[in-house]
Amino acid sequence: MKSLQSIVLSSIVLALVGCATQQKPAASNVATTTVKPAAPAVAKPEKPKVVVKAEAPKAPKAPAAPKAPPVSEFQQVIDALKLQGADLAKYKAAWAAREKAMADFSVSADGKKLTQLRAALTAAKEAKDEAKTKEIQAQIDPLSKKEWDLRFSQRAAVLNALTLAQQQQWAAHLLNNWAVSRAVRRMKYDEAQLKQIRTICDKAAAGFVAADTITKDPYLTTLKGLYPEISKQVTETVLTAEQKATLQPAAAAK
Repeated sequence: MKSLQSIVLSSIVLALVGCATQQKPAASNVATTTVKPAAPAVAKPEKPKVVVKAEAPKAPKAPAAPKAPPVSEFQQVIDALKLQGADLAKYKAAWAAREKAMADFSVSADGKKLTQLRAALTAAKEAKDEAKTKEIQAQIDPLSKKEWDLRFSQRAAVLNALTLAQQQQWAAHLLNNWAVSRAVRRMKYDEAQLKQIRTICDKAAAGFVAADTITKDPYLTTLKGLYPEISKQVTETVLTAEQKATLQPAAAAK
């Protein structure tokens, strides 16, 4: 009897345990938070790096050729007249004497004072000191005249080393340069015309330059008085009809 009761009790206990295990667990009172996974980071493409190429070093510019010094007018006389032999030696001796005379003046008391006064005059002008400028200029004038008189006489001495015919040739050379250059921008002369112009200038110089012309006017500034007649002869006897037409607009504009 006791064993039967024990069996019954064991069965009841097992049944109760089975019921307990079949019941759903009670919902938890704690709220759960759903965490969304973060989106994967998208890597931004890097900007391409600009590679600056170093410029090749530029080759240095070649230095400009030095300008030839101006040819002395005394040398131009030699070239124009094609002086040779005794004529050339005589002329060069006179030229050398002229250079010495001018050099001696520059180191003389008057020459040194003139150099100093000219420097002082420049400073006074830069300072816009009118009173000082006038004062210095008054001191310069007599010394400047001495220098000019020497320059004038020495030039005459050099050109008087030439014969009269050579002096006339030099004057003709100057006239020819003027006659040709005055129209070079408007027209071109052919060789025959150039010869005609030179003949006109030769004749004009021969009739103008006398034995004492160089002594009175070593710079031959009075040759300008021949310009109108030479211009007239060239226009009337040398120019073509087409060339004369190019002169008319210029003449009308005057």
